[in-house]
Amino acid sequence: MEKLRVMELFGGIGSATQAFKKTKIPFEIVDYIEIDEFAVRSYNAMNNTNFEPQDITKWNKDIEVDFIMHGSPLSRF
Repeated sequence: MEKLRVMELFGGIGSATQAFKKTKIPFEIVDYIEIDEFAVRSYNAMNNTNFEPQDITKWNKDIEVDFIMHGSPLSRF
């Protein structure tokens, strides 16, 4: 079975990724979008990845994904 290519938006520390791991479905995170640098550091530590903080309003990549998952961003106002 091929790995499902997943993109995680507003990823935070990766709770959606952790939940997805429990499905036992083979997958890879092809991109992770999160602007908070501390959340990105935590995500990378927990998932042995090396993603950089990314602003969704500036995101413009040509990638193929099979599945998009996201966390709801918090309002700071």
